[in-house]
Amino acid sequence: LGDFKPGKRIISVGDGGFVLAGNVNGDSGPRPLLYSVKNGQAIWLPTPPRCQFALASSVNKKGEAVGCNENNAVLWRANGAIADLGGREAFAMDLNDQGAIAGYKVLPGGYGGYSTPVVWNADGGMIAIAPPQGGFGRAEAINNKGEVAGYEFQIVNGTHTSERPFKWSRTAGIVWLAVPDGANTSVAQ
Repeated sequence: LGDFKPGKRIISVGDGGFVLAGNVNGDSGPRPLLYSVKNGQAIWLPTPPRCQFALASSVNKKGEAVGCNENNAVLWRANGAIADLGGREAFAMDLNDQGAIAGYKVLPGGYGGYSTPVVWNADGGMIAIAPPQGGFGRAEAINNKGEVAGYEFQIVNGTHTSERPFKWSRTAGIVWLAVPDGANTSVAQ
């Protein structure tokens, strides 16, 4: 995989022989780098003109990757095209082999962490999967069955208390996962 210096970080390994370095200091600032184990080549994932920062978070077996350009959730397709997933202040965290993507979108006025977990369908439509109840939430992972793991951050009397993990699917909806007694934070990933 070449010479790894500080600033390069392996973030994801796809079943198809792809390795993703999520944030590498390139000529135009931090941006993602995709390695193909099959052919030994590395390619910079494209970014829009004047983009100062890009971060990739996951790669699937097709060589598609997700992440963000500045504060926009994006999908890097295997053919090199980049697709904006919808609006500013959204972050794509994981994708499955069918092209469904898990992530989160910052709520209006929600700087400081208030966000809602979302899923982008393979056709690009976005679904809010768990409106936060007094806090924020994130979808962190999605499997090939379309099941999503994530968490909601609880706020009690204005104080952040703990993260409540969940699993979500189209058929079952949200299922809140048990947190062991005595635990004050638990995150499903």
